[in-house]
Amino acid sequence: MKKTWKTGIFIIIIGITFIFTFTTCENTVETDYNPKTAHFNIEGEGTVYFDGSEKEVTITAKRGNTNGEITVYYEGIESESYPKTTAAPFVFGTYNITFDVGAIDKWYEAIGLSAGTLIIADGTPDAPTNVSTEIQSASSIKISWDSVSRAETYEIYYITTGMTEIELVETTTANSFTHFGLTQDNTYHYYITAENSYGVSNYSAVKSIKLGTPIASNKVEATVISISQINLNWSAVTGANGYKVYRATTQTGDKTLVGTYTTASCSATGLLNNTTYYFFVAATNAIGEGSYSTAVSAKTLIGNGPKNLTATVIKSNTGDFISLSWTSTAEYFRVYCATGSPTNAKNKVVDFWTSTTFDSVIFQDIQPNTTYYYWVTSVSLGNYGVSESEYSEMVSVKTGTGSSWTLPPTTGTTTAPPSGGGTGQKLCPNKSSCVNGKCGFNIYFTSYCSGGTMDCTTCSGKGIYNNQVCSSCRGAKKVTCPICNGTGKCKLCKGTGKV
Repeated sequence: MKKTWKTGIFIIIIGITFIFTFTTCENTVETDYNPKTAHFNIEGEGTVYFDGSEKEVTITAKRGNTNGEITVYYEGIESESYPKTTAAPFVFGTYNITFDVGAIDKWYEAIGLSAGTLIIADGTPDAPTNVSTEIQSASSIKISWDSVSRAETYEIYYITTGMTEIELVETTTANSFTHFGLTQDNTYHYYITAENSYGVSNYSAVKSIKLGTPIASNKVEATVISISQINLNWSAVTGANGYKVYRATTQTGDKTLVGTYTTASCSATGLLNNTTYYFFVAATNAIGEGSYSTAVSAKTLIGNGPKNLTATVIKSNTGDFISLSWTSTAEYFRVYCATGSPTNAKNKVVDFWTSTTFDSVIFQDIQPNTTYYYWVTSVSLGNYGVSESEYSEMVSVKTGTGSSWTLPPTTGTTTAPPSGGGTGQKLCPNKSSCVNGKCGFNIYFTSYCSGGTMDCTTCSGKGIYNNQVCSSCRGAKKVTCPICNGTGKCKLCKGTGKV
């Protein structure tokens, strides 16, 4: 743009004559007469769908721009079979669009202006996906699927027992259809296609369903939570719209409805403690309730854990031992231990400790100058599995530095008991030692310390620990009894059987 300045004279007479000079500014535009892509309207480029006809791109000048002759060119990008030409394409592919503009009046010519890309794509709809079926009644099934882009209609085909080929049952613009007039205990297989003016899609994946009550769940699991709660979960059943859960106190006893659920899990609450329950799951649908699953059983927790848990450090010439004792009427026990802090994980160190003879246990291989934290649970066993109580109160004990003991005589002589002594086992400290003057504490059910030895607790009397020779017993399976230190005589009662 160029600015031109002009000068003139302006005279105003108001009583007195004044003469003024003034200057005005005018704009003169210099136009670029080279045609550019922005000077034109372009239509037909982008993605279009194949229908067998030519796909022409049209280019026209915008108002006020060149009216020179326009020639449009098409050139295949992905294939050399369509070289640059003025003939509009009609087959699948991607094409580069350019155009030339002829000179006219004050406008120059332009060669090879870009008009974008033309893509001729398959306009046939994709096959429907996520086909689902749902029983609506004793004689009808609803079929649904996801909507398909560019689909104008959908065709529902089916086949069942006695048919030799699939049959068209309905054409619809919706993405669901209910098939009526069906027969129970028949399995129906459905296929869906999508269609528009370009063509028909492939068949969807087949979706099959049997018209009848649901089958039973093939996997039911029970988890004991507390003295009054058992959680259940089971495998979902195809075609089920819900589940009914029943319980009984015997496998063949009367069943009580726990509840009706829409998911494959539930919690049975309000149960009796230390009681075995049998659970059955039946899937439901619009027709009714299916058959029961195989029964699964579980026993609620016993209740409170053992009471009066105590821990005592027993010293010997080979190091310290820890003796635990408690009171309970349970059948078996489990012992848990943690070190470092009572908030650390409780590691199960003794499993199914029997109460047949003693409610106690002694631990070897104890580290010196270490604090141990213990808990005990009551355990009940049966064909239903394991029922375990809550933890007892925690007890802690710290070992010493492993100072030695004075061993009792090994010649068979005994030291006279102190006057007023007791009568043996029942009054022996920890209830876990003297049996007729001999060491006899219980470890892992009924393995006693006979002959001054006992089963190794580390390897459970197997001689192997973690697939290697047990270092605690050096593979000998047995170790020296910590109560009598291998003498066979109880150090606590000095071989007398009395304390």
